[in-house]
Amino acid sequence: LKFDSACSLTPADEVGPFGFLAKTVAAGGVVSYCENHADITLNSVKYASGDSQTDDAVYFGALVGQNFGTIEHSKNSGDITITTTPETTGSSQRGVVYIGGVAGMVNNTDQLATDASFIGLFRCENSGDISYSIASGKKGGFLFMGGVVGGTPCEKITKAIPEKAKIDNCVNTGNISHTYPEGAIAIGGGTLNSNYTYLAGVVGY
Repeated sequence: LKFDSACSLTPADEVGPFGFLAKTVAAGGVVSYCENHADITLNSVKYASGDSQTDDAVYFGALVGQNFGTIEHSKNSGDITITTTPETTGSSQRGVVYIGGVAGMVNNTDQLATDASFIGLFRCENSGDISYSIASGKKGGFLFMGGVVGGTPCEKITKAIPEKAKIDNCVNTGNISHTYPEGAIAIGGGTLNSNYTYLAGVVGY
């Protein structure tokens, strides 16, 4: 399945998982040989920046927002440009955003710790440039951003059955950039106390 350069993505919701192919791939699901070649621009994506990493999180991937299954032999070449507008609902102004060229987040649920299903990405690649920024006057929170996958908070299964949780033979050749507006980073006592950014070429976290 291919999404060519004429395609466009318009999210129906302000928060949650976004992806051209699917919002979420369920446990046991498999996505194979899918490609996106369209540029993606999302402006003023809103999310509640509460006190927890799970408060109204945004999961964005060119193909899949959240992956609980397997994505293989898939690629993105479209440029991704996202601007978020965090809405302050908690004292620490946090919240969380996951952004990846292929998948926003690779995650697991409790039952997968003993499930036989494979979870991860195999032979996936991104060549599109990815850019993320926060709207002027807003403060951000947790950001997990990678060329292929934004974040992989699945320590539970990697410890229990490491052979079932892998990101293998994945490549990124696109540029990754992130911009905070003036005043978005709060510093107290010499340490960052409001924003946590994890950014890398293949897997952000």
